Amino acid sequence: MLSVRRRFIFFFAAAVLVWPQFRAHAQDARCGLTQDCLDAVDEAPVCVAWYDDLSAEVDRISSLLLGASDVADSVNVQILPWVRTWGVTMQNPLGGFLIGLERRVLEVMTNEHEMAFLIAHEIVHAQKDHGALRQKFFNFQDSLLNSFSAAPIGVSALLALQADFANSRNQFLLTQETEADCRAAALMEAAGFDSSQSPMFFRRIADLRWSEKTNAPLDSRYEIVIDESALTHGSLLTRLQRVERCSQAAQRTLAQPGL
Repeated sequence: MLSVRRRFIFFFAAAVLVWPQFRAHAQDARCGLTQDCLDAVDEAPVCVAWYDDLSAEVDRISSLLLGASDVADSVNVQILPWVRTWGVTMQNPLGGFLIGLERRVLEVMTNEHEMAFLIAHEIVHAQKDHGALRQKFFNFQDSLLNSFSAAPIGVSALLALQADFANSRNQFLLTQETEADCRAAALMEAAGFDSSQSPMFFRRIADLRWSEKTNAPLDSRYEIVIDESALTHGSLLTRLQRVERCSQAAQRTLAQPGL
């Protein structure tokens, strides 16, 4: 049997060897990524924390953005554990709007400007009350569809009408998302952030999603479609290019306020 001293030396040596790996794995888990995914890709995203507390940093950035908006008193921004779609804006039961953010997306942002873009995008949804407009449009479509369903127009015609309505819904949502992307750049500039760094947000997202799809080729990661988001938001590459243009326009406007 091993003596007490030899046991101590054995466990101490094992701890020295294992601890760095455990620490690295814990950091990967904080990013919401598995070690298997990280081992399978060449450019897996990493956590880059420039803050001491993520929630406090979200509060700080949100306060600056809301201070530059017209909805400062009616929007509450929080990290919510059930959000899996980057960010979501909804009616707050207590009044105003609640913006929920996805933690693992925030954790792969590399600076405050990338994080500010996500928050600014959701604030614009609240400013424009996109949720209410979307619901009105959908209700109007549903009422029309119900009317046509009761008319003797035939099954094929009804199916074609349903397909047209689905396409128009996607276009309606795409219009809202385009507006939120572009106005987010202007809001960032008004709040003192650098909107020219906002396109990098989509590169972080692409790298994060691509790391989860271990069989996806490297050169395809910016075209990855998450659920049906390409239909209603545009592909990641399309949005990256869109935000680049909107950022340039916002910075020109800021440089020439008299125009």
